[in-house]
Amino acid sequence: MENIKNFKDLQYVRPNFDEVNESISRLTDWAKNAKDFEGLKKIIKEFEGIWAELHTNLTISMIRAYLDSSDEYYNNEMAEGMQKETTINYNDFYKALLNSPFNNDINKEFGNQFLIKLGDSINIKSKGLDLMEKEQELIFKYQKLKATIKIDFDGKSLSEGEIRKYITSEDRETRREASIALHKAYINLRE
Repeated sequence: MENIKNFKDLQYVRPNFDEVNESISRLTDWAKNAKDFEGLKKIIKEFEGIWAELHTNLTISMIRAYLDSSDEYYNNEMAEGMQKETTINYNDFYKALLNSPFNNDINKEFGNQFLIKLGDSINIKSKGLDLMEKEQELIFKYQKLKATIKIDFDGKSLSEGEIRKYITSEDRETRREASIALHKAYINLRE
């Protein structure tokens, strides 16, 4: 990655979830048929690259949606990304690694916790997928609700992100008044 100094300079690329699933499916087949550990290690590294790129873009969309809660584009990207991420079939890839004849080599290279975490992830995703989807839905509703919040402060109507500079002000009275205004806005939002 380039030496980027500002978050605003990070490029967001909408994830193609069909391509991600196809790539993981291909890597799963390769992992099942790996002839040696060096080949399997390359497959794991390629998977990690795909995973990192996907989650980097999901994180960028979440942060940008939070920073400007009125930005429809990033709110929609975050919501869609969170929902579609639950459809990615990581479990088959993880099972291929857990069932690999090279588990001792995997433990030496990546540490003993690597395979344990994969097993835990399989359990969570296979037993709690419905709950994970519901969680993502609730998070999205929460973010949408927060996007509508307007805080009346200092003669202005501010978003949650805009009031943060007042809440972190060096002036104690400004911090107190800004916090009260934010909490009032939350209370009014419930009603």
